[in-house]
Amino acid sequence: MSVPRICVVDTRRSSDAASLMSSIRKNGGTPVLVTTKKKIRAASYDGLALPGGGDVNPALYHEKNRGSRNVSSARDSLQLYAISQFVRARKPILGVCRGLQLLNVYFGGTLYQNIGRSHRMKQMKVSVTPASALYHTLGPTATLLHAHHQSIKRLGNGLIATQYSTDKKRCIEAIQHETLPIYAFQYHPEHGSRKNAGKKIIRWFIVQCR
Repeated sequence: MSVPRICVVDTRRSSDAASLMSSIRKNGGTPVLVTTKKKIRAASYDGLALPGGGDVNPALYHEKNRGSRNVSSARDSLQLYAISQFVRARKPILGVCRGLQLLNVYFGGTLYQNIGRSHRMKQMKVSVTPASALYHTLGPTATLLHAHHQSIKRLGNGLIATQYSTDKKRCIEAIQHETLPIYAFQYHPEHGSRKNAGKKIIRWFIVQCR
């Protein structure tokens, strides 16, 4: 059985991209970093992975900047192009943190630009709904590393929320598409987690790419 080639798209080899690539490699995939549009060819890969990073430009969801940080229009443009190519090819897409947020915006959703520091660099529990494609892999709850100050406000078209934070904010922590193989997580499954929940997610995604 061939090893799935996963296209990891970012404008440079950021620490987030490097961490995600390392996790993909350790869990059975071959990550390939792509930094330019001309090298994004869905036919050459088995799946797409969008790493964490700076915030999505709020202009993309028709809002002024009210707390977004480290915005990069070049990164937004590159990754939105990648999403469009893999959506057209109906190939699996994995979004992590910023990746989830960008996918939500791509499908017409919006974001809370600043929810404070309560979800910054913390191992936090999420509740997993039975509708989640990962319900039988993770069970009803999982604890993973969160590192975000933004979250989904209005869900994008065709997306369903499948995990929520268990604190009073009840943030949407994972989404999937109704008909396309798109799965995204507000937290960081590529980093350490209790009971290897993050490793299970990455391995599960790679299986979807076979």
